[in-house]
Amino acid sequence: MQLSALISDQPDFSQLWETHFPAVQKLSSVNTGLSADVLKLTTTEGEIYLLKLSGKSAGYLQNRYKVLCSAHVQSILLPLTFYDIPYLCLNNTILEVYPYISGKHLSCNCNDPEVISQSGKQIALLHQQFCAADFAVDSLKLMPQSFQQLCRELSLAEDILQQKNSPENCLAEQYLKALRSLYSLSQSLCKDLQSRIDNISTPQLIHGDLHGDNIITALNNRLYLIDFNKIMTGHKVFDLAKFIVCSLFSASGEMDKRQVKALLAGYQSHSVICESEQNLLLPLILGLQLNSRWLLRKYSVVPDKVSELIQQNTLQINWINNNFSSFQVFFEQELFSSYC
Repeated sequence: MQLSALISDQPDFSQLWETHFPAVQKLSSVNTGLSADVLKLTTTEGEIYLLKLSGKSAGYLQNRYKVLCSAHVQSILLPLTFYDIPYLCLNNTILEVYPYISGKHLSCNCNDPEVISQSGKQIALLHQQFCAADFAVDSLKLMPQSFQQLCRELSLAEDILQQKNSPENCLAEQYLKALRSLYSLSQSLCKDLQSRIDNISTPQLIHGDLHGDNIITALNNRLYLIDFNKIMTGHKVFDLAKFIVCSLFSASGEMDKRQVKALLAGYQSHSVICESEQNLLLPLILGLQLNSRWLLRKYSVVPDKVSELIQQNTLQINWINNNFSSFQVFFEQELFSSYC
């Protein structure tokens, strides 16, 4: 369902909104990525909000709101509430409403070590407050859960490409070739990774989808963490690994070691990463790079929508493959040495 169609087809939306806020002056589409359906709403008083079509249940949103409020982290961007309810309901359709923040997504500002360090601090503060939260969510599951499963998935993807025989195959074939090389290099490091995650002694709530597009740098340089739709029980190092994989590789595919150090320095200025957690960071990064099933499936259906992401991931994986020894030394010896 398109949010713009939903709103335009319901003349009672303005009346619903006006019971809480000034009259709606303008609704406009906002391009936010592959699948997000978001509208920018401007009121007659010039206030701006973002309306998001929610894929979550009312109960989930209510419980999530309580958890986010109890965290007392100023950088969390909270949804608006309507008579203490953190959503609007229009004909059984749930809309989340957020204040519009003038600024840039961190993905547009990832070259500044100070900003990256500040992001690390905010992530650490989030993890500290989430430790005490009680929220029934899914636990972290890396896919594939085993290297045997990955091997089967790669073979299946190759079969699909051969059957499809489309012009886009070349890009996917390059991606699969890079994945197979990384698979070979990573076997010993990622052995029993899912078991190691499942058996950690201190599972906690984590953001689950931290990357540059989910951190906003406001015009006053304040950072905001957004999009908490993937909160899960897991290990805090996963959030750091996700951020590194999604945001700290350059357009040419090279990982920016200076930025990784800035992220970890900012994080460890507020929260210690113990040795067992340090040892989990590299396998999680490799596991995330090998987590290809969703992307391959999407590519087989709508290649034009994810071809750029496939290409970028291929560059990253090839860079790791070509620099695997130094990549491993950096995470196992260099990165945390200054904190010992």
